[in-house]
Amino acid sequence: MPEATTPSNPLAQLIRQHMDATGDGYSSIGRKAGLGRATVQALATRELKAMPAPDTLRRLATGLGLTTPEGYQTVLRAAEAATGYYVYGGAMPDTDSAYLMASVQELTPEQRAQIAALVQSMRKTS
Repeated sequence: MPEATTPSNPLAQLIRQHMDATGDGYSSIGRKAGLGRATVQALATRELKAMPAPDTLRRLATGLGLTTPEGYQTVLRAAEAATGYYVYGGAMPDTDSAYLMASVQELTPEQRAQIAALVQSMRKTS
């Protein structure tokens, strides 16, 4: 298994801990997860700029042997911390947030990128 520089984000650390504890490599985790080796390696070695898809995180949890709902939540929270995003899992905190979350899929990719940049900018100044 080639040694790679691991970013210091919680998702990469979770994958690295699993690899160290089990001896699994990216290919083995990928086979168990139904993900490609390159996908697992990218999650483990690159800084995340966007939140991975929920299906990717569910599959990764399976590949890491975290097959309970709590295991998925562990992977989800690690990805959230790595990206700075929060995935709402229940009641929205307020009407504006609910509207934003419901409307995001109606936007074009370019519009979503602009909104994401605006939010990131606002978070840095607050």
